[in-house]
Amino acid sequence: MFLTGLNTKVTGFTAREAENKYSPEGVMITTVVLGVGDGSARFPLMWVAVPVWDRLAEEALDVIDRKGIAVEASGMLQIRQYEGRHGKTVGIELKNVRELKIYNRNGDLEKVLSGEEAEVKTEVKNG
Repeated sequence: MFLTGLNTKVTGFTAREAENKYSPEGVMITTVVLGVGDGSARFPLMWVAVPVWDRLAEEALDVIDRKGIAVEASGMLQIRQYEGRHGKTVGIELKNVRELKIYNRNGDLEKVLSGEEAEVKTEVKNG
């Protein structure tokens, strides 16, 4: 069973440091796993995998170096049900993520990762 196509924003805390691998074409893929929810009956804890590619993957690997980092990501939510070791399991993944927002312990926005090169503007003065 597949449920896909829901564009959404997910905010949670990293479960562990980001993990990377490479596609057969040599493109870096970094996966960040977020714990979403507070573990209560009303908001049970769910694990959401957030794979990012290319330059964004490089940036994420540098910044997400431990568990407990607050991260916000927007993308297409994909939920699938599969047969695991302990019966039926649900996998949740956020696809097509173009940006990750990193928050500090106070909840303030600390960094935005976009995978795009920062544009450097220089002024040329005529002498």
